[in-house]
Amino acid sequence: MYGGIFRSTPVLPAWFLVRSYSRMHGEMRSQTRIDTGDSLDNPILLAIAVNGLIILTTIHAQDFYDEIGDRLQGRKTLPIVWPEASRTLMLVMTLTWSLGLLSISPVNYLYATAFFYLGALVGMRFYFQRDIVSDTSSYLYYNVSMLIPSATLLSSTI
Repeated sequence: MYGGIFRSTPVLPAWFLVRSYSRMHGEMRSQTRIDTGDSLDNPILLAIAVNGLIILTTIHAQDFYDEIGDRLQGRKTLPIVWPEASRTLMLVMTLTWSLGLLSISPVNYLYATAFFYLGALVGMRFYFQRDIVSDTSSYLYYNVSMLIPSATLLSSTI
């Protein structure tokens, strides 16, 4: 009984999709127009780049602790193909987005210092400690350290 109108009239679902898209697009355009004059400025581009780096770092961090399983399945992940470069890349990416987050977020110096050193510690763990148990612990520390940006940004807005 429910959904019969959607099955019999294909125009309605399309209308809902178009309406939702236009409303969302209109809100995004009006927000962009108010904030940045219809263009993306440097802080917005930096925020997009930092978010992308965080996502890439998280995906990359997952590859370390399951390297043996990936080898057995014939996968070609970065830790398998470039073991030294992937460790260096993990350290560099962690430090880069830590600095990027601190440059775009309004946190005090105590939080910023703690956050940066925690990012450096996690990146150095991935670089220097290279066994399976250490990689598993490093990935756990990485995930716990990801909670701090949310906590510091929340505390700075309250």
